Amino acid sequence: IPLSGAMGVVIGLIFGAAIYAATLLMEDRRYLAFLVAFLTGWLSTGLFTCGCHEIEEVAGETAYAWKISAEGLSKDKFPMVLLKRFGWTHHPTVLWIAAFAIWGLLLVAVHVARYTWLKRKAAEEAGPGKV
Repeated sequence: IPLSGAMGVVIGLIFGAAIYAATLLMEDRRYLAFLVAFLTGWLSTGLFTCGCHEIEEVAGETAYAWKISAEGLSKDKFPMVLLKRFGWTHHPTVLWIAAFAIWGLLLVAVHVARYTWLKRKAAEEAGPGKV
């Protein structure tokens, strides 16, 4: 097993155990639910963006929006390599930025629509004046 794969498993187990412990210790889990939804949504956005960038590299890259030349901020070096899957890069292309923004906004819009629908459904099931 490569070291990066083993580290991914260890980090996943640590975060999974932390979330499990938090569900046991917290009475009000709304903040935990928001945090987990936020982190998985951010990861989803970053993975979608990275996938679009891989296709972009094969098909032809769009222009770079900017480039940060600081040595420690490269997406291929530790510690920023940990944030790469969340959408970090030190030289994003126009497609990278557009994909990140569009997927992120779409994700938020779907969550808001689902939340609104569930609140309306709960109000209808509870009857008038209950919720």
